[in-house]
Amino acid sequence: MKFVLVFDEMEIKNNVIHLDGGFVGYVNYGDLGIPVNRQEATNAFFVYAASISGSTRLPIAYFLTNGSSARLIAEIMKT
Repeated sequence: MKFVLVFDEMEIKNNVIHLDGGFVGYVNYGDLGIPVNRQEATNAFFVYAASISGSTRLPIAYFLTNGSSARLIAEIMKT
């Protein structure tokens, strides 16, 4: 089976959906026990291998980004 390497960036929607009696879409960083100033990511940059002859996709890595520069994305792609 032959694969191609795919780079894809997607926007992360910030909304809450009511589904089956519960809510989906909240961000939970967990309890670290220390005050942390965190900012939510607005984009996700994915790297995956996609099959040429089928619909198989194998995730390799993802990076949560928030307005990252083209230079940083290029460095990720080179690496």
